[in-house]
Amino acid sequence: VFTDGDGSAVGGDYDPNTKILHLKSKVALDWIGKGPTERKMHVETDDLIYKEAEGKVYLSPWSRMTRQSTKIEARKTLVILQDGRLHRIEGDHGVGTDEREDRHTAYSADKMTALFDEDGNLVQMIGDGNARVETTRPGAHTVLTGARADLRFVLETKQKNGEEATDSELHLATAD
Repeated sequence: VFTDGDGSAVGGDYDPNTKILHLKSKVALDWIGKGPTERKMHVETDDLIYKEAEGKVYLSPWSRMTRQSTKIEARKTLVILQDGRLHRIEGDHGVGTDEREDRHTAYSADKMTALFDEDGNLVQMIGDGNARVETTRPGAHTVLTGARADLRFVLETKQKNGEEATDSELHLATAD
């Protein structure tokens, strides 16, 4: 159990002098961060190194991150925090999906970068190398490929369980 979440692993150590936490296998964490509980991110990996002083988390050799309707899987993943908030995720050979009521989106690239705003909302996803975005909606199927893809998201406020909730919605996709 830690300030911004909880989890489990098989084997681990923490060096208070260097402020480095190493979780050695079968890592499963629920990280809430500074945002609302419904935006927690579930993280799974085989090896996690958290360098607290740098605000960096290294996940290897693979990672799976799930947050609300979005799932991202990648190899050699770097998570960058700013002031304890999720700022950026970078991963090699990334694949992801986003399942919504009316749309299924799948994306992949050799190098994938996800950028978040100060409240932890996804605002941009960049895929470099063999980028692919596939979206299926009722009556439409779109496939976008290129050496680089750039996905931009807008924040939408919706009613969920009688309360307002802000969520990132895919707004624009481009490829080069």
